[in-house]
Amino acid sequence: MTDPESLQRRLSRARRTLLIMQEEVAWFQNLHIPTQLQQEIADQMTEIASLERSLSHAEDHHLGLFPDNLPLSPGIFVGRTDEIKQALDTLVTTEHPWGTVIDGSSGSGKSALALKVAHEARKRNWFDAYLFAAAPTPWCSPDDHPSPPLAPTALDALVRQTAFLLGKEHILRMTSAIERRGSLLEALRDRRVLLVWDNLEVLSDDDHARITEFLNALPAPNKAVVTSNRPMGNNSHHLTLTPISQMECLDLMNQAGRRYLRIAAELARSDMSHRLGLYEAAAGNPALIHGALGLAAQKGYTLSQAVDFLRKGSTTPDPHAFLFARIVCTLNRANQNLLTTLAAFQNPAPTHQIAQATGWTEADIHLALEPLLALSLAHDLRGGYYGLPPRIRHYTCAALGGRNATLRAILEPLTLDPTPHRNVLLAWVTYAHQHGGTSKNSQAFPQLEAEWPNLEWAITTLRDLAGIPISGSGPVPGSGSLQDPHAARLLHDIANALRSFLRSAGYWDEWERLSTWAYHAARSLGDWHHAGWRAYDVAFVHWNRTETDQAAVWADRMLQAVHQGSNRRDHVIAIRLKGLVAEQRGDLARAAAFYTEALITCRELPDKPDEASILNDLGEISLRQRNYDRAEVCYKQALAIAEKASDKESQAVFSGNLGNLFLVRGNLADAQRWYTHERTLAHEVGRHDLVSRAQSGLSLVFEKEGRHAEALPLTKEALQIRERMQSRTRAGTRELVDRLRDRRET
Repeated sequence: MTDPESLQRRLSRARRTLLIMQEEVAWFQNLHIPTQLQQEIADQMTEIASLERSLSHAEDHHLGLFPDNLPLSPGIFVGRTDEIKQALDTLVTTEHPWGTVIDGSSGSGKSALALKVAHEARKRNWFDAYLFAAAPTPWCSPDDHPSPPLAPTALDALVRQTAFLLGKEHILRMTSAIERRGSLLEALRDRRVLLVWDNLEVLSDDDHARITEFLNALPAPNKAVVTSNRPMGNNSHHLTLTPISQMECLDLMNQAGRRYLRIAAELARSDMSHRLGLYEAAAGNPALIHGALGLAAQKGYTLSQAVDFLRKGSTTPDPHAFLFARIVCTLNRANQNLLTTLAAFQNPAPTHQIAQATGWTEADIHLALEPLLALSLAHDLRGGYYGLPPRIRHYTCAALGGRNATLRAILEPLTLDPTPHRNVLLAWVTYAHQHGGTSKNSQAFPQLEAEWPNLEWAITTLRDLAGIPISGSGPVPGSGSLQDPHAARLLHDIANALRSFLRSAGYWDEWERLSTWAYHAARSLGDWHHAGWRAYDVAFVHWNRTETDQAAVWADRMLQAVHQGSNRRDHVIAIRLKGLVAEQRGDLARAAAFYTEALITCRELPDKPDEASILNDLGEISLRQRNYDRAEVCYKQALAIAEKASDKESQAVFSGNLGNLFLVRGNLADAQRWYTHERTLAHEVGRHDLVSRAQSGLSLVFEKEGRHAEALPLTKEALQIRERMQSRTRAGTRELVDRLRDRRET
């Protein structure tokens, strides 16, 4: 089967050829287009369709055998032979246990070298997986400070991306970032994986230290190649890139000339002094050389003009920003709009996804892409995916919203239309609604997982556009003033759409942060109903983690929002939440009072949506108070409501609670009956946590009856489920397994 990379290069060339043919068509305007040209275009489109099908099959075959998401190897790459050898040596020796850190100035080619090394390793079949992930480029807030991400740490974001690529869903579902890291290291223990982690220079010192610690624990023979501007301990080889040589620059020019006819023509007209002048003006920086040559390819610049251009930029604090702004100013509106569109994608995007977000045709997108690719403003990636280099995304976002005085002075000639960027953000909100919603829509959750970096980027961008105040990762004091009410509404919309996914997929830290920001957005908009529900979500996360004081703060905030203006159903939920907090504090009398108040109000509502849950809460309180008769009445009333509503999930919960009650009372026959009923229902609705609970309950019944041989396999199965889900109760289940094993042996 043909190599996917070769197919991708052929496809890119075929698309560029089609664009040239389409330009020829434009020359004829209203005249008749020659039949031969029409046939050539039809043949070229057929060739492109065939290559796209072949590439799709090759990708499916390749990725099915070996997980591999490496972007394409750089199309033009010169020199660095010694650096490549050093990096490759670290992948096969034990002198530097986990690999190489590639350091260098902006535009020196760190990412290109990392990919070149990874592709060389793949040619030699050194690893069974090649996994690329990049630290997200931070959007700059209005004061131009890097915006805090949604993930608790950059390491956790990289761990999630890597676990997803490996297909380790159980790692993604864990709610503890520390457990996720440990589980990924364990999953790598029997593999030969090459990690390529890019763009780490944008991270904080704390994030950098966490990633260093993780890589130091990477089990052999796994290896990593990362790009950063800081050393990462003694267990890696630190490789610093210097400017390329004059000969390498000339080689780069010749390679570019073979790719673009205009560059070849300009090189033919220029003498050696002009070529070396370009090298000197760029100070041997590959990115600046590529940008200058791109001006010759797309805008017809002579080498002398390109040299003058670079010399002007060299007097600024950021020559790359200077070059970026002046190049983008020369683009037409379609090219600029595509640039701002791509800035709203943290992950590379295929043309069909760009088309869905923008409403453009794929032909228009390819036409607008060609100048961006030639000018090194965009990357042509594996499988027809396109994206922006981190530096270009940073400058584009700064031009759209950053207010750093120095950077704004450099970018000043450039004015970009924010509309295409906003349209993609709106498209991500729509995507979240389509695939999020309720836990019953969980079959769509893998699609949200696959697009999570893009969704996270949209969330943090909307937060900063709205002007939501930030104070670390915790609750924000005061609502502040909104810079963009529309962005604030979109932020709340995406928080509401993703809440079930975030809860089910283990994104609890992200759920708490997003709900906090959305609470302040809704409160600032005067939307007290939704402000109350976002306060509920934050309180629920803290309550579930037994962070009772913080849960109490947010329960009060929900109640305050309800009092500002909301419906009676919200009042029921707010009072019930106060009861949950009081119960967690051990104040059972106060909890019972809150639950009773909530139940009375609930029964005054037409549909009584929360009656069964509140009755269950009262049953739990009664059980803890040893008022067993009252507990039985509450549980059975709750169960009857759930049965009438055909709510099997709630029926399973209430049945299990009845099993617990009868186990405590010593009525083992009834306990066994209710646990069995819980297990049957839990299997039907796919609640593995409830299956595990029922199995444990049955094991305890059998243990009391002396049926240890029957209890042990049930408990082992329950433990497997709880280990897989990283349940907090797994330690107790493990103790039960040991106890049953000992008693069976005696």
